[in-house]
Amino acid sequence: MVEGRPDPRVNVIIHKDFETYDEKVLAQLKGAAGCVWALGVAQSPALRPHLILVPDYVQITKTCAEAAAKALSKLSGTESTGGDTTTKPGLLTAFQARIKGETELSLGAICRSSHLQGYSVRIFYPDMAGHDAIKPYIAPRPLVHSVAEAVLGAPIRHFAKNLWAPTDKLGEFLVEVAMGRHDADIDAADGQESVDGLTIISNADIRRVKGY
Repeated sequence: MVEGRPDPRVNVIIHKDFETYDEKVLAQLKGAAGCVWALGVAQSPALRPHLILVPDYVQITKTCAEAAAKALSKLSGTESTGGDTTTKPGLLTAFQARIKGETELSLGAICRSSHLQGYSVRIFYPDMAGHDAIKPYIAPRPLVHSVAEAVLGAPIRHFAKNLWAPTDKLGEFLVEVAMGRHDADIDAADGQESVDGLTIISNADIRRVKGY
């Protein structure tokens, strides 16, 4: 995607081990205003093109995020999670919501014990339908995903906008938050939630700040 849209401001770093960050990698990140951590995998097995086992889901969602936060603790950070995330799971809490909640608790502790200013953005429905710039780079999606999007997409866009996150606005928001441009907007939100040193941003907060 970057190769197809060259930009002198972009520095591509090829990194294969997301649990380890050596000095060579960290040296290339020095001077950055922030970091958007968006490594993840679809929650439902039906929406994934291949099988992801429970240990792999935990590694991708939790272990890698913790490793990045520790390595990049001198940078501000924005982590992207799901709208069903909870730090107070109950008996009926879904597995993925529990793991993402545990991740937020862990990242909050890392933020509290370091200089990391962290945000967790709980995205509910990332919508690529109107984002033509990224469509050539979207991987083929399972049929069930396309059907679910066709059935639920329009109602969410029109009647449940606090759950809607159009990806063009979402991408801008994540970068702007990591650079500290919306600190005042986020702090001013009613009932702003935080986990130790990690500020929680809801899908409704994204809509309010970006005005869509």
